[in-house]
Amino acid sequence: MPQLLWISPFSLHDRALAPARQLLQMVRALKMMQPQLQISVLCPTIFSSTDPHAIDLSVRQEVLQIQGNTIILDHGVQFLYMKTHSTDFGAMATIEQRNFVNELVPLFHSLKPDVVVVHNCDLLSLCALNQAKLCGLSTAFILHDFIPSYFHFADVDLILSTSQVLTQAFVLEGYPPTAEIGSFMPATGPLNQSALANKVKAAQAAREAASASTGALQGMDATRHNINEKLMPIAQRRKIMLVNPSLENGLGLFLYVYAHRAEHPELSSAEFVVLEQEPDQFKKALKQYHTAAQSDAQATASAYADLDLSGLRVQAPYDDVENQLRHELRSCRVLVMPNLSATVTCYEHMQAISYGVKVITTEQPTLQEFLGNMATYIDVDQDVVDNLATPPSEKECQKWLQAVVDALNAPIELEPFKDFFKDYSYEACMLRLSLSLKMLLDRSASNNPQLLRKCVFSLRRAIEQQANSAALQAVAQGLSPQSGAKSE
Repeated sequence: MPQLLWISPFSLHDRALAPARQLLQMVRALKMMQPQLQISVLCPTIFSSTDPHAIDLSVRQEVLQIQGNTIILDHGVQFLYMKTHSTDFGAMATIEQRNFVNELVPLFHSLKPDVVVVHNCDLLSLCALNQAKLCGLSTAFILHDFIPSYFHFADVDLILSTSQVLTQAFVLEGYPPTAEIGSFMPATGPLNQSALANKVKAAQAAREAASASTGALQGMDATRHNINEKLMPIAQRRKIMLVNPSLENGLGLFLYVYAHRAEHPELSSAEFVVLEQEPDQFKKALKQYHTAAQSDAQATASAYADLDLSGLRVQAPYDDVENQLRHELRSCRVLVMPNLSATVTCYEHMQAISYGVKVITTEQPTLQEFLGNMATYIDVDQDVVDNLATPPSEKECQKWLQAVVDALNAPIELEPFKDFFKDYSYEACMLRLSLSLKMLLDRSASNNPQLLRKCVFSLRRAIEQQANSAALQAVAQGLSPQSGAKSE
């Protein structure tokens, strides 16, 4: 049975971390496409939030009860959890870092994976890639985020890229070989149900023509969560929403639109909603905004202390955050997502489009690649990005206010949304991932006879053997006649 080892410096069950959600989708999709593939994921109990709601509901109870190294099964995938007391890998105590790294070689020896997959750009990932290559194993790297200058692909056999923008920026001269698998952002709203139904029929017709068609069909069935969900008429929607309120997600720009709603008839009857992903996220972010400092006292004062928030509904998160998002999108007209930091994921954007929601976001190459002409893009001045804790200027805020007003006044047409999903295929992403890794899995690197020899001597085993040798030597010296003579 082919084996794959996936190594992560943080938990993939972290729902508050967008990359973790994307990567977890990849792992589950790969298992679905290749049921015979044995997948193991090595990760620590590191989450971006201390809130238990940040843990995926399917494994929340098991993760919260972890006392030491534990194995948790999720959708047929074996997650090898290491208990840590740190919130991120960089803050790990030295012994925790050493323990994590020391587990790699013994793990290669016990699991004998055919492929080792890494997705992060830290020293742990570089160490994992290097150790895997020394053991003769095939390696793959998931390119899903921006890469720091110190990271390199010297020990990578194959790059799996989620974006053409990332590929062009970081994969130079086509080395290592790169396969573009797509964004891996499932859209489960009702507007893509007809496209999904057509794809299922096409897959059924071509199932006997190509062996991969069956896998594609299984993947499409798995994404049809809301196939019978009814779409609320857009003309009846008045909700303007912001998801994940924070300084980086442009809460100040959204609050400006809310504060000036009375000046525009289109906004006066609108419902403004902020959907939190962590408890008290809105209040914490609000306190971080301050006015321009003329004195020390004014510098600590909240910029929105006098803003009337009685007309703003702040929705706290509950157990099933994804279902909560879908519920709110059913009656949403405009999703305002001012991403003021570099982003390569667009889960909320894609879900909004599948519900016929107009998306207004920042002008970033990756977002434009994923969303195409289904979003309104606004260029943000660098001064706004450099001073996140300061309320944006009137000039910057006016652009977002006008974009929201224009979205409410625009003709209501569903055809462009439906056409978008004719071209976008989450199932194609699943198929590309499966076929790309199949090339490495077919090498059967775990059958390499050198693997056993190279994997036996890990640092942990070396320390154990050294201690045992020292103990035996001490015993031998204590029993020798020479040592006895010296004692006399």
